[in-house]
Amino acid sequence: MNGVPIGTFISFLLLLGNLCIVSGQVPERIYASNHRESQRLLALSKESMANKRYAEALQILNRTIQLKSDHTEGYFNRAIVKEHTGDADGALTDYQIVLLLDSTYREAAFNRARLRYKLAQYQQAIVDFRKVLTMGSSGTQAVYFKGTPLNNEGGVAMEGITTITGIEADIYNYLGLCYQAMEENDSAVSAFSEAVALMPGEANFLVNRGLSHLALGNRKQAIVDFKNALELEPGHAIAQFNLTHEFERSGALDINSYDEIIAEHPQFTSAYVNRALHKLKSGDTMGAIEDYSAALQIDPNDPVLYVNRALAWGQAGK
Repeated sequence: MNGVPIGTFISFLLLLGNLCIVSGQVPERIYASNHRESQRLLALSKESMANKRYAEALQILNRTIQLKSDHTEGYFNRAIVKEHTGDADGALTDYQIVLLLDSTYREAAFNRARLRYKLAQYQQAIVDFRKVLTMGSSGTQAVYFKGTPLNNEGGVAMEGITTITGIEADIYNYLGLCYQAMEENDSAVSAFSEAVALMPGEANFLVNRGLSHLALGNRKQAIVDFKNALELEPGHAIAQFNLTHEFERSGALDINSYDEIIAEHPQFTSAYVNRALHKLKSGDTMGAIEDYSAALQIDPNDPVLYVNRALAWGQAGK
């Protein structure tokens, strides 16, 4: 060491390190070490998320962000974890931090908009979704849950789930749901139509548009949408319910009509149930039992079908 005592040299290095920290400059080796460790923790958190160990993932992500306070992916994944654990406000805050760090992070902007829809902040959600549309294309896999009224008179809610690959179609569908929730159904129909044009094979978009048509009194257009949805997804419960409801309302259905519907849509359980009711009225109890049995083969987990068949057995004296 050219005559410099080893103790003095070590003291000099420590002093230099302290000066760097005091002046606000983190030595590169410390920054690099923190970066590597934060990336390792991020990978661990994703593994925990994949196995639905969300509490564990949250702790790991908190450590990730402590090591690197500008860790965009850390905040993004923590927001997702917070959504899964029911902390919607915390998730919203984390998505906002991500967008402050990277204003082009489209998935974060989309998730924030979707979360605002979920929190019934419809006007803010619409602004966010419109903004996402200007941010370029993405291959985001979007999974969403929605509550949709079964008809325009009831208020009975039914939860649906859809997975799509085109985020633009999903955005227009969400815009439609926001407008629908605010009872602005003309705007909702326009938004759902954009979604249908972008992804014509998605039954939920047609059903949602059909529900807005019903709210506007456009029953013929609604029936067309429900029929087209059932062509794509024969077991779609909301489409089945509303189509049958509209046919019944118009008095257009007799037993022969149900024969035709079943021939065209053999997985349409509501048609079997309604045909069974017609048969019961005409005294054909065993025919009704056959229809309930056929519906149960399609949907063996529907308790109402068992109740109805049991009542029919009782009416038949069995």
